[in-house]
Amino acid sequence: MDTKKFISLLVFFIIWLGLTGIKPDLMYIFFAILTPSIVYYFAHKLSLLPTKLNIDILKSMKYAFWLIAEIIKSSISVSKIAWRRNISIYPLLEPIISVQNTELGVVIYANSITLTPGTVTLSTEDNKLLVHALDIKFMRDLQDGTMDRKIEEIIIK
Repeated sequence: MDTKKFISLLVFFIIWLGLTGIKPDLMYIFFAILTPSIVYYFAHKLSLLPTKLNIDILKSMKYAFWLIAEIIKSSISVSKIAWRRNISIYPLLEPIISVQNTELGVVIYANSITLTPGTVTLSTEDNKLLVHALDIKFMRDLQDGTMDRKIEEIIIK
């Protein structure tokens, strides 16, 4: 097994452990080995695994930590809206034009928007994303382009 295949398999295991947690149960250990292996096997046979990684690993790790902080901040903002006595929100549905010029960049951007509470990417076409925001504040944060620029930095051209 070459290093790219090993890293891909390792990523499947890490995702599995991240989503299910670690349990000292024999049946859990069996499924923790079997399930990611089966998913990897089919992904490999169907040629779904990338042949070339077009992202800078260190910059993408930095971006992941930044995104987690943004998710936490947005979660707090959405919670504050939900706990208000008189909820007054201004939901918006607007197109966002991204600076991304690769499919990978657009996918990462769209998924990052959707991961952030208060915003959802409804569709993408080329570098145009249709985004629903719970309140105008969330849309303004997207329109300032910080997230878009950070994603542009991690994509290798």
